[in-house]
Amino acid sequence: MAAAEAAAPGIRVAPERFAAHVARHAGPDRALAALRLDHLWLACAAGDGDAAAIERIVAHCFERAAGAVRALAGPTGLADEALQRVRTLLFVGTGGKPPKIADYAGRGDLPGWIRTIALREAYALLAPPREVPTPDQRLGGYALPATDPGVALMKDQYGDRFKQALADALAALPDTTRTELRRYYLEGLGLEQIAVLEGVAASTISRRLDKARRTLHETTRRLLAERLRVDDAELDSILRLLDSRLDLSRSAV
Repeated sequence: MAAAEAAAPGIRVAPERFAAHVARHAGPDRALAALRLDHLWLACAAGDGDAAAIERIVAHCFERAAGAVRALAGPTGLADEALQRVRTLLFVGTGGKPPKIADYAGRGDLPGWIRTIALREAYALLAPPREVPTPDQRLGGYALPATDPGVALMKDQYGDRFKQALADALAALPDTTRTELRRYYLEGLGLEQIAVLEGVAASTISRRLDKARRTLHETTRRLLAERLRVDDAELDSILRLLDSRLDLSRSAV
């Protein structure tokens, strides 16, 4: 403990606090000699919000991380953005999680550990953003059983165009109809609950939903036929495999 404190002049950690921090990471099977106690001292202080410890880590540990990120074939400013994300992750925390600096376990040096985190954040910035489906996209979603070779083949050949035709058919519905479908399939409201919201009888909502499903079926079939440019017999063969997925059952959404 004295050696760790001597390596970071001016940075204080209560002895019992540091002992608990080391015990958390060492466990019963790791010798203290195997740990970077000097770096654990800094990490412990930084995790407790010590500004001097944080600035010392940034000054002495971030340069290696910056060099590694700059070596990537990324856009201008990638290193700065990645390191800013690292600083927030380490010393502030994100998504309700505590500062990650407290996870440094003293196995290997602190600059190398931070370098790994920086590269991970840089790769995340370079990765294409994942599309988050909108409610309407979820509503129009369908699933095909991968265990059926015939269905798997049809999915490979026609799945994307079928999915797009269904999405376009859904978009063509009136806003009020899509709202009713969303309430029923995505929000899980029953016919009676939707009827109360709209001031009509539950039987009216049932008829509207049934009509919406038929319209979706017919419009999707027409759009798919136009885009695939197949005759009715071949289209019927495709839809026999896919038709049940157009029913918008609760399990499909």
